[in-house]
Amino acid sequence: MIQELVYTSAPRGLKAGSKGFCTVASTAGMATNLAGLLERLSGYRHLFPPQSAEAVNNPINFSYVIASVGGKSYSITSRIVDAGLDYSKRSNKLAHHIVFGPSDRPEAGPAWLLGQPGLFQEGWQGDPRKLNPRPLPSGSSPPRICQHWGQVTGDPGWAGEMAQAILQGRTCYLVFSPGQNVLALFQEVIGLLPTTKRWDVTFSTFFTGVPPQTTCLLRGVAAGSQEAKAALRSPKNFVLDLGKLPVAIGDGPWVEAARTGLTQSSLLPQNPAPRVPASGRTAGPAAVPPPVSDQRLKPKDDPTFSDASVNEYLMGETPSSLPPQINRGQTAAELAGSYPQNEVRDHSIITSTNRDNPWKIIAIAAVIVLLLVSVGGVLFLSTFYIGKNEIAETKNNEGEESSTDEDGPSDNGNGSGSGTGGDDDEDSDDEDSDDDDSGDSDDGESSDEEKTEEEESENYAEPTGDEPIADDAADKAAADKAELDFKKAEENIKAADERFAKSKIEEYDDMKKEYNKGELSADSRAR
Repeated sequence: MIQELVYTSAPRGLKAGSKGFCTVASTAGMATNLAGLLERLSGYRHLFPPQSAEAVNNPINFSYVIASVGGKSYSITSRIVDAGLDYSKRSNKLAHHIVFGPSDRPEAGPAWLLGQPGLFQEGWQGDPRKLNPRPLPSGSSPPRICQHWGQVTGDPGWAGEMAQAILQGRTCYLVFSPGQNVLALFQEVIGLLPTTKRWDVTFSTFFTGVPPQTTCLLRGVAAGSQEAKAALRSPKNFVLDLGKLPVAIGDGPWVEAARTGLTQSSLLPQNPAPRVPASGRTAGPAAVPPPVSDQRLKPKDDPTFSDASVNEYLMGETPSSLPPQINRGQTAAELAGSYPQNEVRDHSIITSTNRDNPWKIIAIAAVIVLLLVSVGGVLFLSTFYIGKNEIAETKNNEGEESSTDEDGPSDNGNGSGSGTGGDDDEDSDDEDSDDDDSGDSDDGESSDEEKTEEEESENYAEPTGDEPIADDAADKAAADKAELDFKKAEENIKAADERFAKSKIEEYDDMKKEYNKGELSADSRAR
């Protein structure tokens, strides 16, 4: 049985509260996710306004897609058409979808099914409602001469060209003009294919896009549309433009089938014959192995295994009578290899001796373990030596820093005038006193040096951040000069402010005096 859904613009939909473009009819019990997919498949593009004279040429979109919903595979056939104006006087469309499973497919194919009269709703009137289940029509459609292609293009062989491209797995585009019957063209193309291939060809007679979970292999696109332009961008696509076809095409098996209506089995892709070892050689894909009548492929003690059964296996067929110990799924090479007295020179067969030898497996496992242990040992030793070198380097750095700290105070002691440095100073002072007869004592000089150091230490202060820090005497002098200049500038600004204030005060006093004089003269005149 089938499931159906009708989608159009109506003042009230089947779902409570829905209106406008919505579902107005569907089969009872339809899954929500399946209904949502069918609504997304209901898109339509108007080439002409509904009330124009050319509105009759708006294409009808007949489509067939395969979709997986909820883990189930569905065949979806649809008819989407221009429906004039809706209840709000806006453009409308009518989409009718029919969903069924693989077991319900008619033998004639999807294109034949879409062309059956009475299958789809031609229009919609009335209230929303549930649809009763019904069966699909059944029938057959043998290959025939592609007359419609001959009328449109002048040569039915073009249908054979497209059928061949479909079997090659290419995406096919048919560029049409509004008013042409694309479904009739698709019916003749798909009718050339064997019945087992017809339901594999998804199509749309007016393709404008499909949801991501569906595919479309055969696409009719309007001339000048964006889809027609996009089709020419990929060389993998097979594109036929009905308005720009050459007068004649070359001959070929599918072209002849479209012209004559006769499809031979030799036109279809054939599976290559099995490769069977015979006389130490491997038969090619098209080679037929010679009959085998000797005792090489027979067990000596099995009277039920005949030469005819062996020949049937070599020909790729299933023998009519098999001994109990032989499985029907065995190939001829497996059958020959199952008997130890037969010598099969086929490297693709793994003998039981090689497959069941445990020592080889143990040896391989041992080699793998040894390699892993070696790699792990190398990594461990390298990590150990690297860490050891880093520790030694860290200790050396710490020793150098400690020695530097110990040398620092001794240098300062020497510079401070104590210890050995004091003795040297005393000696030098003695020499100076002897040479110059200045009469100054060593104690006096050392006390002066200590006083100078104390004054320097008292005068030294940590920088606060506001004053410049000089690294040498020149920088310090420049910083002192800058600070003096800054103070002098402050004093100049202060003095200028005072002068300005004083001038304003004097000006104010003058104005006040003038004002008082004016009042006095006015009083005297009044008297």
